[in-house]
Amino acid sequence: MNTVAPHPLFIRVADDLASHGWSQQNVFMPVDLTTELTKECQRFAQTADFSAKFSLQSNQSPAIARYLAIMHKLQQTFNQHLALSLTHYHSYFCCRPSSAPALSLPSAPAAAINSVLLLNDGWLPEFAGELRLHLSAQRSHDIQPRSGTLVFFKAELSSELLAATRQHLSILGSFNT
Repeated sequence: MNTVAPHPLFIRVADDLASHGWSQQNVFMPVDLTTELTKECQRFAQTADFSAKFSLQSNQSPAIARYLAIMHKLQQTFNQHLALSLTHYHSYFCCRPSSAPALSLPSAPAAAINSVLLLNDGWLPEFAGELRLHLSAQRSHDIQPRSGTLVFFKAELSSELLAATRQHLSILGSFNT
C-alpha cells in the first residue's frame, strides 16, 4: 500500500480538534488560491441570489478543484488521526451583504466537523463581521474575518457570522459521516 504522510499543518489541525474542538489557521491556503477563490465568490455574489447556496464542485473552476482537493486530503487526515469515518466534504460560497444581520451557521445533520474559509481582503476590525464560536455556555471566541483564515470546529459547537459593515465572503463547509 502506497500512502503519503499528511502535511504537518493537517496534523496540527487534527490535534487542535482533538484537544480543543476547534482550530484556527490564519494562513492555511496558498495566497494565489485564496485570491482565486475570492474572485470566484465575488462572481457568484454578482450573479446569484444571496440566499442561494452555491454548492462547490471540482469541475466548476481550477481554483475550486484545488480547494476541494486540499479539503479531501484533510478529510483523510481527520479519518486517520481522529478515528472518524468521514465520507465526504460539502461546501458552498457564502456571500453576505453589508446590511445582513448576524447569521447562525447551520450544521448539516451528518456533519462531524465544520469549516469556514474567510475571503475578505483588506478587512479591518471596524468592519466587524467576526466569526463567533460558542465554545461553552459561558465562553465564546471571535475570529476576525481576514482573507485566508481557515477555521475548523466540531459540529456540536454553535457558530455565527456577526453583522458586518461591508460585504462578507467565505466558504462554508462540512465534513460528513
